[in-house]
Order: sequence, then C-alpha cells, then structure tokens
Amino acid sequence: MGLIWDLFHLNRESKSAIIKYIKAAVAEQQMWLAHSTKTGKKVAVKICASKSESSSTGDEMRISRMLRDDSSHPGHRVIGYYNDIFLHHGPNGTHECLVSEPTRATIAESKFRGFVFPTEIARALAAQLVLGVAYIHSKHIVHGDLHGGNVMLAMPAGEFACLTVKEIYEKYGKPIILPMDLCVEATDFHEEYPLPKNAPPYMLWKMFLTQDCDDLELSEARAQIKDFGESWQPELVTRYELNTPEPYRAPESMIAKKLQLPISYPADVWALGCFIFELYGRMDIFGTYVPGYNSVFATMVHCMGKPPASWWDAWEKRDKHIDDNCNYVRNGKSDPTPAEPDTIKRRVLELIPDQRAMDRFPEEKTFVPEEELQDLAAMLMRIFRWEPEDRVTAEELISDPWMQKWGIPAKEAMEVAYEKRRKEHEKPPLLSKSVAVGLAVGAFDRLAYILSLLSPTSWWRNLKWALGA
Repeated sequence: MGLIWDLFHLNRESKSAIIKYIKAAVAEQQMWLAHSTKTGKKVAVKICASKSESSSTGDEMRISRMLRDDSSHPGHRVIGYYNDIFLHHGPNGTHECLVSEPTRATIAESKFRGFVFPTEIARALAAQLVLGVAYIHSKHIVHGDLHGGNVMLAMPAGEFACLTVKEIYEKYGKPIILPMDLCVEATDFHEEYPLPKNAPPYMLWKMFLTQDCDDLELSEARAQIKDFGESWQPELVTRYELNTPEPYRAPESMIAKKLQLPISYPADVWALGCFIFELYGRMDIFGTYVPGYNSVFATMVHCMGKPPASWWDAWEKRDKHIDDNCNYVRNGKSDPTPAEPDTIKRRVLELIPDQRAMDRFPEEKTFVPEEELQDLAAMLMRIFRWEPEDRVTAEELISDPWMQKWGIPAKEAMEVAYEKRRKEHEKPPLLSKSVAVGLAVGAFDRLAYILSLLSPTSWWRNLKWALGA
C-alpha cells in the first residue's frame, strides 16, 4: 500500500471532491486510503480493474446494499460495507470505484509479518468470522472468496479523523516512489515484453497500518469481511467453479462442473474452517509444498479418506497424487509412511501446538489449553465433510461448544476493548504540561488586569489622570 501522492478529481452530478491517494493493494483491484478535501473525512476507495461501461456497475455494490439491510443479526457488524460508488474514466478505461470506511491491513498481511496470533485474538477473530458468514448466508448470499486477504482489521472511526495528511505522512512515512522503468528492468522478461505506452510512470510502495500479528492488541482485533466481487445468490445463479485460493477451496469445486453439482453455501463453510485453523496455526490445514489444487485435494483424501465414489472416479489426475489406500504418490510410487498427521483431529491436536511452539515458548498469550484444542477439533470435524449437505451450517456453528466456551467470550471482550479505544480517540487531545501552565498563567494575568480596572483605587487614579489633576 502506497501513500498520498496524486490528486484524483471526482466529477459527479451534484458534487465535486478531491481525493488524495494514500495506500493501495495490487492485482485486479487497488484499495486506497483517501482524504476528501470537500468533506474532510478519510475514506477507503477500492478501484477495480477497468471494464466496459456497460458492465462496470456489477453485483458487488448491490450485494453490499443487501447486506446493510438488517442490523439485528450478530454478524451484521462483521461486514465491511460500501457507502458509495462512482466511475472514474482514465487512460486505461473506466474503473468502478467503491467507497467505504478506512480499515487497517488484512489478516493475511498482519500474519505474514509475524509468527502467530495471540490465543485470545485468534478466538475473537474466528468467532467474528463465524457470525459474519452466518449473516451473509442469512441474506441468501455466498461470499465465494473467503480468505485472509479479504478480511480486514477494522479501525476505530476517530483514529484517522484526528490526523491531518501531514500527520499521516509523519506517522506512516511519505510515499515511496518506484519508477516504472526500474521495476520493469528488475524482471527477466523486460526485453521480450517492453513497457506499453499506457503504463503508469511510477508505482507506489504499499503501507502497513497495523501491528504484526504477534503484537496485535485485543482492541485491534475487530474483523470486517470485504470484497464481494466473487459473491452470488445460489437461488438466482448456478455456479460450478470457485476462484477461492486453493488452500481454502472446497473439494466439490474439483468435480462440480464435470458432475453438474452446483456450488452453494457449504463452500463458504469449508473455507471458514480452513481460515479458523490458520488463525490458530502457522500453515494451512491442507497445505502442501507441491503446487496445484490436485495436491491440495490429495491432502484432503489423505486426512479424510476417499470421497464419494462418483467424485473419486471423476478426479482425472488421481493416479499421479494418491493411491487407492489414500497414500501419497511420490515420484510415481506409493509412499505408505505419512510425513504429517493423517486425520483432521490429529492435525489440530499436534500441528497447532507445534506451529505455536508451545513446548519451547509456553507464553500465556499464545498457549492453547488442551480442552480448547479438543473443542476446536470437534468443530472442524463437523465442517470438513466431503458431501456439502453433510457439513454443519454457519448458523449452526454459532451454538457449537467451541463458540460458546471460547469464541463468543473472546469476541465480547474484544468489543469492550474496541469501544474503549474508539472513545479514547473521540476525546479532545490532552494539553502538554508546559502549554497548560502557560494558558493558566495567561488567563490569570488577564483576570488580574480586569479586576484592577474595577478596583476603587484604580478608578480614582484613572479619573484624576484624565482630568489632569
């Protein structure tokens, strides 16, 4: 994410504003922290890849509006909504721009820069995700792309509001400009693929607005599920493919198109289970060092046994990855000696303590009790089922023992800490001791002068002076 640099003029029907770019992500869209010189507020602007005008206003804003409708569900607060939408016509086409409240970094970014989340924070984040997905499903919507890069860490409203653009620069650093020529020359294909004429003259380095996951405070652990670009309503649209990252992708996506099995809400629940495991550990529950979804699918088989017969037969590259006994195939041969735990329960009970280094660094803030691990394993075993209809629903997860004993209490503690932090930023800034003393002395001197003018002696002396006596 980069910092404020360019001026971006918005010309809309009844208003005009100037927004200054502050930060950005890469890939198909860019997310910028922006300052409106018209309203004086800080906002986040998601700038999507250019599209034709006929298709620029898509489902994402419509779905965001649908999710704003009901505030009674406990998962309502976990959704990151868009407040406005506009089109920007640039040299590379028309860009759809979605406006929302500013947030911190993504959960994935926070985790990438650290080791593991403190246990209480992992609980609070996981509980919020369960509530958020349950709310999304209650509105008959499938998110379709649930992972750490699409869940933000929220920022109390006043935290940015009290900072000027200059103060943001001072706190987070000035823009780091990367000339496009240098970026291209650093690649090994710049001679074969020269820079096109419509390329921007420079790039901006991204900024980081939160702590590493190890140092995150409970007041900073409020989550917001965002990015509904892959979302759909199963009752209205039939889909057979998922663009969810491979470690989070539900297994039915492997054979859905071939067997004509529509993908629906259970795919989100599967991704939710993968996400929760990753909040506690360091790695993905079905992580593999071999690239490709076939390897991820093979890890699922290794942990869960064979899928339904129709799925097993429809898996085209099965023989290259796993044998009939659910052992990995390596270099064309079956390997009956597993290199890692071979059940969901064992992965939770063994990998999480190992990845959190609980035996070497038994710190209280990263320690997970055995009872909690057992409850977590039981919940994930309700999620990781081959048949989508056999999986627990997100709404049912709210009453799961893990949620009631560990998740909900942590989430409630987070809300208290978050509100306290928010109120702190609403208070007027405290004066330094020297400034306060100076103001007090000045006020006292002014009061003494006024009283001296009203005293009888001063009044008579001034009158005599005026009469020349």
